[in-house]
Amino acid sequence: MSLERICDSLAVKATLITFLTLSLFAGILYTVGEAKTTIELWTVQHLWYKRMEEAIEQFMLEYPDIEIDIVYVPGSWGELHEKLMLAAATDGLPTIAWSHTEKNIHLEDKDLLAPIPWDRLPYGVEDFMNYEQMYNYNGEYYRFPWGMLNGVLYYNRFLLDQSGVSEYDLPTSFEEMTRLARKLTQMDASGDVTQYGFANGPIWQWFDVFYQHGEYLFKEDGTPNLASPAGINSMEVLFDLLEAGGRRQGVQNAGFRDGNVVMQYEWAWMAAQIREHRPDLDFGIAVPPTISGSLTPAFGRMNCEEGFCVFKQASPEEQEAAWKLLAYLLDDDDFLLDLSKTGIGLTPKYELWSDPVVKDDPALWVQAQTLPYSVYQADVQFVVDILGGLMGQAERGEISPQQALMTADVELAAELARSKRRINERNYVFED
Repeated sequence: MSLERICDSLAVKATLITFLTLSLFAGILYTVGEAKTTIELWTVQHLWYKRMEEAIEQFMLEYPDIEIDIVYVPGSWGELHEKLMLAAATDGLPTIAWSHTEKNIHLEDKDLLAPIPWDRLPYGVEDFMNYEQMYNYNGEYYRFPWGMLNGVLYYNRFLLDQSGVSEYDLPTSFEEMTRLARKLTQMDASGDVTQYGFANGPIWQWFDVFYQHGEYLFKEDGTPNLASPAGINSMEVLFDLLEAGGRRQGVQNAGFRDGNVVMQYEWAWMAAQIREHRPDLDFGIAVPPTISGSLTPAFGRMNCEEGFCVFKQASPEEQEAAWKLLAYLLDDDDFLLDLSKTGIGLTPKYELWSDPVVKDDPALWVQAQTLPYSVYQADVQFVVDILGGLMGQAERGEISPQQALMTADVELAAELARSKRRINERNYVFED
């Protein structure tokens, strides 16, 4: 080999060694010297929290420059919201809140949230079912829901079979359901109910029946519309059904889990809780009855429970880290489907609705059929707070349904005059 070629070869090797040495040195400097972006995520411990932790741990492995500290606030969504509001007053908000979306409305109204930068996410608004109807706020989107929920019909397979009724022949209309509930209700010699044919929390199902009439809770001018013929008829229909079913109000799954209720209306989250606490209970899930026997003009009300939001007071680096986390989670189909199975609701990522996980889970599959026909009224709790007690009086016969609803309209009008409320139900257009 010539001296010139030997020198060239040595020069190349020296250059390569220098490059590798500098690269290694730079890596060491990055590992030791570069500060991570650390962000806080506040939430509560729910059925899904272990799965959330797993996903976030995997994210941090893939993004070693980001550290996520999860802070579990003791108590319920209400306690978390109170803590967030206190933190807002002292500039002590976290980067992210994983909280109840109904509570997050107030964070949005106070201009505390950063708008979602869709150009940094792998999906757009159009990829999520009903997302524009639910979350478009002055042309921006500030909250992202992990699950969508509405009401379903639970039935005890054993009790239904004992009564000679096939689960494949459940009624689709309230008239038929009332007849069946009366047939399934059993009493002892003293007249005490031993088996309830049907149970529900009347206030929650009332919203569904009201919307099934093709009317909105509030008129175009924003005034309450509860005492309309639709409102009165909805209350009368549900009272007849409760009477036929033994007058058991099964709020928060009381009764059905005890095994003495044949059918119960409740929201889809209850399925996960029954499986958790009564794995021996053989139950099925079906589409609840409707006024028309079909899903149009609307099936009922829907809601989004837990959601993701980022606070605008966070630094640009912290916000960027938060959006990376959201993009990562939205691209993890297994994570989204696992969340859905915990009772958080059906993922709004529409392309997953045909996944076998959804089709094989009765609660998710029923929601996949009914959610497209469901109305989202963001701020509904203030209606419940006013109407709930009045509806109880009407159910006990102390006042008439019309009196209850007329009083509710007056009190709602006064509340709307006192405080700002989000009325967005008209984003849903009733189907013919």
